[in-house]
Amino acid sequence: MTESVTSLDPDASDLLTELVTIGVGRAAAALSELVGERVELTVPRVHLVPLLCPLDGARSPDGLLTDGVSTVVIQDFQGTVRGRASLAFLRSSALALGNLLSDSEVTTTHVDLEVGGILLEVGNIVLNAVLGSLSNEAALTLEYSLPHLFSDGPVLPRLLPQSAGEEHLLIADVEFVVRNRNIAGTLAIVFAGGCVDLLLSRAARRWSPDGREEVPLLRMTRRNGFHDIPTGQLPHR
Repeated sequence: MTESVTSLDPDASDLLTELVTIGVGRAAAALSELVGERVELTVPRVHLVPLLCPLDGARSPDGLLTDGVSTVVIQDFQGTVRGRASLAFLRSSALALGNLLSDSEVTTTHVDLEVGGILLEVGNIVLNAVLGSLSNEAALTLEYSLPHLFSDGPVLPRLLPQSAGEEHLLIADVEFVVRNRNIAGTLAIVFAGGCVDLLLSRAARRWSPDGREEVPLLRMTRRNGFHDIPTGQLPHR
């Protein structure tokens, strides 16, 4: 199968990764306070996939997004930009995280009411922190729906619109460290057409020393012969 990957200009990629990392850092602090012990979160990789292309590039641990049996928290957002955000885990990882964060001494083997409630709260904290970071750092106005938990299949069918247009899918690997256990999850956000450009442009202006730096457009580097879209130079904070 031919691989199709969309990448950002390195400066734009650094900025987008930084925005996601800021949010994940805030989520780690909130989770640590909630459970009364240290919870570490890291984001080793962030990339974008255009939904007009085959989703061969939508890779995640163990095929989580495309064909894994997953547990996922999904939340819609709208405002200056709009879309749908999710935090997903393989079923085994979801159970491990839920059991680690639970006060119960009994280890459950299925997503019961208690574990489901814990995972919903974790997803709510992480998604709100990341969307809040994007909103604050790019001077956006966003409203969020209530999050919902699903445990019955792959993530993408629940994330994607009925007919793909100019949307982009942001995928970020998220690694949780709780009680010396490493648990992998995937943050996936579908942005409506034009929203990623707007987000990066506003964030670049906000992070620029004088607010007048040239702002970027996405540079789509695809291995199926698609063209590159030039990008401006992003300032470093």
